[in-house]
Amino acid sequence: MPGYFLGEIYAVGVALCDAVGCSAFSHAEEKISVFTVNFSKSFIAFTFLFFLRLILTGTASLAGIGADVWVLALVSGLIGFVFADMCYFSSFVYLPLRVAMVIYYCNPIVAAILAFFFFGQKLTWLQAGGILITLIGVLSVLMVRKSGATDEGQKKVLFKGVLLAALGMLGQAVGVILSMEALRRMPAGISPIVYTQIRQLSAIGAFLLIAAARSKWRSVYTELRVKSVLPLITLGSVTGCALGTTLLLLSIKLIPIGIASAITSISPIFILFAAYVLKKEKIGTLEAVGIVTAVAGIVMQSL
Repeated sequence: MPGYFLGEIYAVGVALCDAVGCSAFSHAEEKISVFTVNFSKSFIAFTFLFFLRLILTGTASLAGIGADVWVLALVSGLIGFVFADMCYFSSFVYLPLRVAMVIYYCNPIVAAILAFFFFGQKLTWLQAGGILITLIGVLSVLMVRKSGATDEGQKKVLFKGVLLAALGMLGQAVGVILSMEALRRMPAGISPIVYTQIRQLSAIGAFLLIAAARSKWRSVYTELRVKSVLPLITLGSVTGCALGTTLLLLSIKLIPIGIASAITSISPIFILFAAYVLKKEKIGTLEAVGIVTAVAGIVMQSL
């Protein structure tokens, strides 16, 4: 049980990191393109993890894991950091931010189903109910949020936006499942940070190819010089892509994937509290009920 509780703590940490990361990336995308944000965050996250490992362990080597884990890490990076993130972030162009998030944060259900079929991970009825209640609470909060700067076109939700958000959601779930399989195959004593670094390398390679094929070098350079953009991308990369991803790997080693994914989905609640504290935005009755519901669902998953 102590290990189980620690896994839940890691998952809450992921939610907090995602909240900071999403907020930073969302603000950056108001000024520059989705591609430049995704292209840059992979470099920054990889560099941060490189020096973090160098400081903590004295080495930044990626040696010590087998070819099978490398393949899983590379494929997971392509699906999670390139395909899923590009689809999800691109959906903001066609959908209100809150609607895109509603679709995206259904990924715990998909992850739990995939984990059942691929790993035989079974949930008790109480845990399954807890996942659903947590999601209901989170979705309730999202559905009543007032529109923000990215909510243009709110009255006309386009099919393309829904499709992109759904593909992002599916990509995230599949990426987590592949990561779970990789962790099962990794030698004991190898830090999950190594796996995260390889995933980031995969994303870097893919974005380099895309930039070369589409001749995006000049636009990337120009956009990164926009005032205050680089600090925002750096903040999002360190919190969401580096720390958040690593904490998620630590979490799914200790608790079922469905539960870990459900707990991480409470990140919009942290965003709501940040808006309340920093911007003095009011929390409505329905939002408060949604928060209590989400927390209750997490408690149920712990029983």
